[in-house]
Amino acid sequence: GAVNFGQQPSGFAEFSTRTMPDAPIANGRDHFQAIADTGADILTTAQTTFPNGLWWIKDRVNSNENQLVDSVRTNGFAMQSPSLGPAAAYVAPAGDSVAWCWNAPEAFTSNDGSIASAGQRNVEAGFSIVEYTGNNVPGSTVGHGLSMAPEFMLVRDYTSNNKLHYCYSEEIGNQSYMYIQSYVAAGANSNIYWNSTSPNETVFTLGSDANINASGSQVICYAWH
Repeated sequence: GAVNFGQQPSGFAEFSTRTMPDAPIANGRDHFQAIADTGADILTTAQTTFPNGLWWIKDRVNSNENQLVDSVRTNGFAMQSPSLGPAAAYVAPAGDSVAWCWNAPEAFTSNDGSIASAGQRNVEAGFSIVEYTGNNVPGSTVGHGLSMAPEFMLVRDYTSNNKLHYCYSEEIGNQSYMYIQSYVAAGANSNIYWNSTSPNETVFTLGSDANINASGSQVICYAWH
C-alpha cells in the first residue's frame, strides 16, 4: 500500500498548470515583440508585426541613433535618441537591426483632461501612445486612454530643437524626473514636469516646464502600466 509521509497533505491539490489561474495576458507576443532583421527591412517587418503601435529601432552593428517611430504622429517621422533635435525622416539602418515593437491597435480620443488628447492604445496590455498640444498652463491634465494609472511614461516635444525624452517612473515618484539621453541621477521635480502629482486612472498632470508643455508645442507620450 501507499504511505503518506506528508508529501500529499490533505486539502491541497497537486501542483499543475491545470490547477493554476489563467494568466492575465494569454500570449505576450500579441502585445510586444522584439524582432531582428536587416537594416533595410527592419521597419517594414516591425510594421507588419503590429500595424499600429510603437517601433523602437536600433542598428546592432553600427553606432547609429535609436529611432522611435509610431503610428500616431501624422508625419510618421522618427524621434532619434540621444539626439535632441525634432523628429526627422526615418533612415534605414545600414547594419542588421533590432526593433522593439509594442502593439496599440485601438484609436482613441480623450477629453478627460484639461488638454484634449488622441492616440492609439492597448488597454489589455496597458500601453498607450498619446499626442497632445501644450498650453503652458501648470497643472494642466492630459487623458492617457488607459484603465489604470501609468507606472512609466516617456514624454517629448517632437517638433522643437533641444528636447529630451522626459521620464516619469512610479518607482521614483512624482517628485523626481529622469531623461533617457543622459546618465545623470534623477532630478528633483518641484512642480516642473509632473506638477508633483502622480498620474491617476484617467489623466497625467503637467507642470510649468516648456519642454513638455510649451504653448502650441506638439508632444508625444508613451505610457505603460
